[in-house]
Amino acid sequence: MQIIMKTLTKTLLSILGCFFVLDLPYCLEESKRWFQWESNYERSRAAVHDIERLWPNGIVYYKIHDNIKDDIGLIKKAMRLIENRTCVQFIEWQEQSPEYIFIQDNLECKSELGRQGRRQDLFLSISCRTVGQILHELMHSLGFWHEMNRNDRDDYLEIHWNNIMPGQDFNFNKLHPWEYNHLNTSFDYDSIMMYGSKAYASDNNQSTVTPKTAGVVLKDVREKTNLSSIDIIRINRLYQCFGEKRPSVPDPPEYFCGFENGDCDIFTQLGNGVAKWEKVNEPRGSLLGDHTTGFGYYWAVDAKTATGKQAIMYLPRFPQNGRSRGCLSFFYHFRGPGTEAFIAILQTLRKNSIIFYGNSTAANSWRRALIDVDLNRRNFRIALVAVSKPTNQSGGLFAVDDVMFKWIPC
Repeated sequence: MQIIMKTLTKTLLSILGCFFVLDLPYCLEESKRWFQWESNYERSRAAVHDIERLWPNGIVYYKIHDNIKDDIGLIKKAMRLIENRTCVQFIEWQEQSPEYIFIQDNLECKSELGRQGRRQDLFLSISCRTVGQILHELMHSLGFWHEMNRNDRDDYLEIHWNNIMPGQDFNFNKLHPWEYNHLNTSFDYDSIMMYGSKAYASDNNQSTVTPKTAGVVLKDVREKTNLSSIDIIRINRLYQCFGEKRPSVPDPPEYFCGFENGDCDIFTQLGNGVAKWEKVNEPRGSLLGDHTTGFGYYWAVDAKTATGKQAIMYLPRFPQNGRSRGCLSFFYHFRGPGTEAFIAILQTLRKNSIIFYGNSTAANSWRRALIDVDLNRRNFRIALVAVSKPTNQSGGLFAVDDVMFKWIPC
């Protein structure tokens, strides 16, 4: 059985874009590109309430590249402005520390959100080298979003979507309440994280953001010279400085997809060597109908037409949302002499793990899978894989319905 499982696992992972060296899986470039995109996505959606993103004890290690050394004084001035009013400390990088901010010249102003657990880049183009812009990027590194990403921002701002540069509208997206910790503070027009009125404008004669409160002027970040009073409160509250307590955030709603109103960001892999999942709402093989109602939609694979192949279904990415464990459940049907295995694989950039191995089901019946998921593994995806036998004359059926994810342990 162990030999069969190892062979089966290698076959599946080769389909998922990985190969083995001394029994260790390594992902091919195609898979790496997927994870590069996913990694960027994950950073852009990371929530400030995720304590894994915070710097332990408020100590932030940094290194400044030689290509920006002429502005070291300005960078350190911005750091001191944070240190003087909070418990956060910026300490020059020591080689024994694997995680630090690497501040360097670039063509853009950009910082990753919160601690990444490795070297992370903070880019400052020549146009970014003002105290205000450096403070802004350092705040991102500490774990802070833009002010207009708050879920209540429509009470305070009007966004002029038609004047936002192509491809930059994501900067103005609102976060859900469970993705962003307001830290029990009100909206702050003066925050160092609040853009100016013409940020990312296609036409610089027109605004992209207009305040709804009379008399308020939105200054460009580069024109600002210090943190606002609310910025200081937020840093101290997030990092629990001076006896402050970090408030909790609401629980995220559970994810559920019964496939009646779309595919809910679930997608299937197509191409040579893989079998096709079909979305159906009629009897197939040993099933008379879906699990939800008996006459709705579900996904199915005919094992006979998939002989010698695997059908792969990728579930949507489930972010951590500040939680350490989640619970994945779905209903499946797996029956017939031509079926080999039904498996769930958790895939990361360097490791792939079988987290579920299905059991065959009776005719016209569904079995529930319940899987505890470790959310501390960043940038993962889960694939449901149906494997047909290499030679198959008798057929069989795989089916999936009613996928659910909750941000609590199973």
